[in-house]
Amino acid sequence: MISIPNGPGLRWLSRRRACARRHRPERTADHDAAAAHHDPGWLIKLPDPRPLDVTRRYDEAASISFTDGLNGQTTYFSHVQLRHLEPGTRYFYQVSDGAATPSTAGASFATAPWGRAKFRFSSFGDLATPSWDLNTSGNIWHESCDNSWYAVTAIENPGDGQGAPLFHLLNGDLCYANLDVNNAPGVWRDFGHNIGRSAASRPAGSPRRARRGTTGTARTASATT
Repeated sequence: MISIPNGPGLRWLSRRRACARRHRPERTADHDAAAAHHDPGWLIKLPDPRPLDVTRRYDEAASISFTDGLNGQTTYFSHVQLRHLEPGTRYFYQVSDGAATPSTAGASFATAPWGRAKFRFSSFGDLATPSWDLNTSGNIWHESCDNSWYAVTAIENPGDGQGAPLFHLLNGDLCYANLDVNNAPGVWRDFGHNIGRSAASRPAGSPRRARRGTTGTARTASATT
């Protein structure tokens, strides 16, 4: 464990093999929390945000900012690339803002099994954002629809007794923020809060060509108000 000064960052709390023949005996959530206290894992400190530069390639841990030219709002985006992940393993993580009294959020995700193995995934598009009481901000945007909330809920609980998928393919359109140009970052914020109910625990993104290896990403985004 490397000691790094307080600041915004991501901490790996612990990890557990999903393969029954190779991991430690099953533990309760309380046991996992206690183990994480003695085995704090890795701490990845995020740098201060810099203005977006589309001509450069960013480091494995990077923070950027960009200001919308139509509404003048600034959005901050943080990206952490996770390398050398082991297959068939559940990883636990926690994100912190690094304050003296930090705000934190944590979850876990599982990596894909090794070799030829059975798994399930889900896929849909045109998600948009929830509306009114199902939306974290309470707003209703141009294309808000409560089906957006129920669709994300269905990823976590498909209702067939087979459990949640390993990953989700989110086919565009995404949230139609272009239709609310005066507050597009706010639409993206509400979209992120909704899909984050599932994406915090599994990869969720647009389909693209897969690459060999066990590399993953963790992303957080927020917008000024």
